Amino acid sequence: MRLFFLVMAGIVPVLATQVYNQTMLRQERRIEAQRSVQMEAKLVASELEQIAAGMHKFLLAIANSAQVRPDATGCNAYLATLNAQFPGSLSIGVSDARGTVYCYAKPLPLQALNNADRSHFKRALESGKFAVGELMVGKETGKSALGFAYPLPRDQLDHPQGVVFASLSVDWLAGHLARNPLSPGHTLTVVDRTGTILIRSPEQTQTGTHVPPQWQRIFDGVQPVVLMGRDPINQTDGFFGFMPNASSAEGIGVMVGIDTAEAMGPANRALTRALTVAVFGILAAFGIAWLIARGAIERPLQSLLDAARRWSSGDYTARSRLRRSPVEIARLATAFDAMATSLQLREADRASNEQALRRSRDAALLANRSKTQFLAAASHDLRQPLHALSMAVAVMQARHHADADTPHVERIGRSVHSLSNLLNTLLDVSQLDAGLIQAVMANVSLAALFDEVDEEFRGFAVQKNLRMQVTPTTLNVQSDGQLLGRMVKNLVSNAIKYTPAGGSVQVHAHDDGQRIVIVVADTGIGIAAGKQDVVFTDFIQLDNPERDRNKGLGLGLAIVRRMSELLAHPVTLQSIPGTGSIFTISMPYPAGVTGSPVAAGTDAHYTGRILLVEDNPLVAEVTTVLLRQWGARVTGVASGEAAMALMQDPATQFDAVISDHRLPNMTGTDVIKAALARWPAIRAIVISGDAMAGMRLEVEALGAVLLQKPVQPEALARALQA
Repeated sequence: MRLFFLVMAGIVPVLATQVYNQTMLRQERRIEAQRSVQMEAKLVASELEQIAAGMHKFLLAIANSAQVRPDATGCNAYLATLNAQFPGSLSIGVSDARGTVYCYAKPLPLQALNNADRSHFKRALESGKFAVGELMVGKETGKSALGFAYPLPRDQLDHPQGVVFASLSVDWLAGHLARNPLSPGHTLTVVDRTGTILIRSPEQTQTGTHVPPQWQRIFDGVQPVVLMGRDPINQTDGFFGFMPNASSAEGIGVMVGIDTAEAMGPANRALTRALTVAVFGILAAFGIAWLIARGAIERPLQSLLDAARRWSSGDYTARSRLRRSPVEIARLATAFDAMATSLQLREADRASNEQALRRSRDAALLANRSKTQFLAAASHDLRQPLHALSMAVAVMQARHHADADTPHVERIGRSVHSLSNLLNTLLDVSQLDAGLIQAVMANVSLAALFDEVDEEFRGFAVQKNLRMQVTPTTLNVQSDGQLLGRMVKNLVSNAIKYTPAGGSVQVHAHDDGQRIVIVVADTGIGIAAGKQDVVFTDFIQLDNPERDRNKGLGLGLAIVRRMSELLAHPVTLQSIPGTGSIFTISMPYPAGVTGSPVAAGTDAHYTGRILLVEDNPLVAEVTTVLLRQWGARVTGVASGEAAMALMQDPATQFDAVISDHRLPNMTGTDVIKAALARWPAIRAIVISGDAMAGMRLEVEALGAVLLQKPVQPEALARALQA
């Protein structure tokens, strides 16, 4: 019997450790599943809160508009214009205090429409606040929708005048949430305040039915709930995360669930295997004990136990070394040694593979750094000859303005322009972290977008005593209008939040010769260089340690980043703490437009005196020829030192200075600083093939213009004539 316990002492701890580990892994998986459904529910609830907040602002703006008063004219046209921005997803109207609709976005007979029976109408009229309704069927569309309402201002006798209402298509809402799909195996249920199901994905088969009473009680609560139980709808066990009506968007509840078999399947199977191994291990131990009990083998058995203990403690070199023992013990010792050798080889392989993975990871990181350095160098080295080629083509266009070679020169110009666009596209795409993403693109007018931004945020800026300037523009871009508007509004909202009273917020757009750029600049608190990447992370707010919800959830810039990736519209941030921040969004031209409409080298005219600082002889030569062709008087030097020497001559006068940024021994900004110190009114232009994050901020702080190679001649002409 003592021999039996000795054998068991060597085997059972190993098997018990394996079973314990698998049990703990199963418990961890249970906790992970609960955390997963809770987080998914919070994310969906946050998205619904943003939609409700957007509807609140939208209806508030309409309610305060004089065009929707009962005696106003053009109300239908005004609402039709607003409704056109949401085709197929939104219906807007205005009704009086009795529910009679007197203004509607669609051409329907108003006498037949009355929404006095709608819950959102009643709640808005009774509370005098924004209200979210319940699932309803549109009287004119026959489709499921969710209603929203906001009361009109009261009359002089403090009587309610009516309600502005809107119905949002449930199908659109489901599609919008599907853009950010749940994790595999998860289900989503969205209900209104009565427990009626609005969305049930992924099957979407229970819309319009009521949730079971036990779920309704949870949705009526005030705190998020995570529980494990049975889904009364699908009749399956699972984990469920609830965001009740009071803790998510007003009047809307969210539940995310995952089937127990889906969540716990791998852990249960691993535990079953561990138990099976344990059972067979114990049976094997009984057999070994029976074999050992056949002879007097205390010393060999002790040797085996010592080796087993050493092996269990991590000494994989431990062996029994029992070659002269009885046959049975010798076999057991040989099997033990073979198992130990096999496991030692596996451990060695694992360590070797782990080391190889580390080397591969280090090599990949090194390759990535090398790729980044190569792209930075290639960006400059490839732009330099292409810049010279663009200047040379402009000279040829001027010399062959109307002769037999004109068509050929124009074709060369178009090819060079296409090559320039292709180069910039390849260099940009090489730096993206995500793959190709499809987007619904169209020609978008920035004029309408800027008007909308000005109308929506000017009131908030005035309330905070900020100067807000939205510069009118006639530019068009190729983009998704709705997503682009969201990006700009998020940036403007962020600028207003973090700019103290007395500061300013500016929004403008310009054509840099290659793309259209929207700039949102503020004089706010600024962002430290070490934290500028962090602000684009979810739920990050650098100046809100108390988590004041009046400042949002910290998702504004994270949404901008996602939409930037979705639309392929790069977003940049330049900021100095205590001075302010500049965000830019870069977008392509509308379809069919490949560059600036001004013809290069034909209409440009500049007769001033220009100092050209360029160390590349080819670029200097063609640029000089082009500038003189425009009528300018050009003095060229090949280094910053030579330019400084010219500036020391009191008799020297220049109207403009054009300098390459990358010069021997100094930079173009050093030359510009010296020129501005000598001639404060001089027109200063820096030309660069590099893509340095702080360069534009540095150049613009000097009052100079930064042009990126390859520079289109018309962009250079505009910079000189501005």
